Amino acid sequence: MTLCNENAPILVNEEMGCNIWLMTVRAPEIATTARPGQFAHVKVPGMEAHILRRPFGVYAADAEAGTVDMMYQVLGFGTEHMTELAVGDAVEMIGPIGRGWQPPEGCKRALIVAGGVGSAPLYPLAEELTAAGIATDAILGASTIDALVARERYGAVLGCEPACSTDDGTYGRAGFCTPLVEEALAAAAAEGAPYDYVACCGPEPLMKIVAGMADAAGVFCEVSMERRMACGVGACLSCVASAAPAWTARCSVQARWCGNAAQTERDERQPVREPRRHGHEEPGHRGLGHLRRRHGVPRLRGRGDPGRRHHQGRVFERLGG
Repeated sequence: MTLCNENAPILVNEEMGCNIWLMTVRAPEIATTARPGQFAHVKVPGMEAHILRRPFGVYAADAEAGTVDMMYQVLGFGTEHMTELAVGDAVEMIGPIGRGWQPPEGCKRALIVAGGVGSAPLYPLAEELTAAGIATDAILGASTIDALVARERYGAVLGCEPACSTDDGTYGRAGFCTPLVEEALAAAAAEGAPYDYVACCGPEPLMKIVAGMADAAGVFCEVSMERRMACGVGACLSCVASAAPAWTARCSVQARWCGNAAQTERDERQPVREPRRHGHEEPGHRGLGHLRRRHGVPRLRGRGDPGRRHHQGRVFERLGG
């Protein structure tokens, strides 16, 4: 995997609805090499007090125009600050990072399930699957109609309206999208053309439920998890995710790990261990010491110190976590 570091001018930064924003940047190297499911690690200008970059999935990449689209939801100080960036400002991006989606060989029919802004990293997959001639259906869930910001794009690439649900019933099926998933899997099996592949991205409870449904239907399922991260190059271990027992044998957990995207098939590989909460003493890991020294954070003393966890929280706060 070749990483690019680009200073990307902002071409578009506008709200699509419900505090969900679209940012388009000119990043020709990332646009040319990005695969569906990969992401960019973004350094936001004007946030010098928060040194950590922020990972954003690639929503769309246009190699010919050299542009990359990213979708983000305003949830805190960092994303709120991003809404104030103007056209012509530039963000520094490292990417593309991650392994991306891995449809099984010989796939003939696929189901995409997206919850909220999880529709962004799945959209390039929809483009790739349909371009390969794979019959693809999509189910989108959101809180309300204004949060279904990717519905028209999905409809254009699939050639039909995606099945939708909203929590408040303002569009499509009222409630969660999981009943639509169950119905789609059952209908495909009844037609004699079952799905070969289910790809899901959204809130973790949604992904666990969808993985269970796919397993019950005998369909391989892939999910894309999200974790906070520091380095973006696989060194800090802050973004590791364990393949918990709730994930089924047919489910591949694609955690948002920098190096390999931590794609783990539970029936073939061992779960990834979480770093130890206090010492971060995984083999080959330097812990927080090098970050503490670089940024002038006082030394943490004594494992038995009852205030240690509090001080450690201050370390992460200082580093922008």
